Amino acid sequence: MSGARKLWTLRGEWNIPLKDITSVSTKYDPKLSIRKSLGRRLGVNAPYLYFGGTFVEDGDQIFYDLKRNEDAIVVSLNDDKFKRLIIGVDDPTATAELIEKALQA
Repeated sequence: MSGARKLWTLRGEWNIPLKDITSVSTKYDPKLSIRKSLGRRLGVNAPYLYFGGTFVEDGDQIFYDLKRNEDAIVVSLNDDKFKRLIIGVDDPTATAELIEKALQA
């Protein structure tokens, strides 16, 4: 992350061991999260514009870095303080495939 996104999310980079990733998905409906009441811990919640930072969703900590109309991947974790990472990417399918290949290796 860089620029304003780094500032809004209060994070510059992620270092997550592959062993902590349980799955990666391209199935994300931004309207569902926008409709839910997200409890904010640290971050920016500008509905329909940008979600960035740490939020609480159904009792779990979720990290968002997602602009409006941006495609996303959902990375599920098993051994981190976050249950999921929802990250905006240019090509969700290619990004998910890259992570899946790394998990299989």
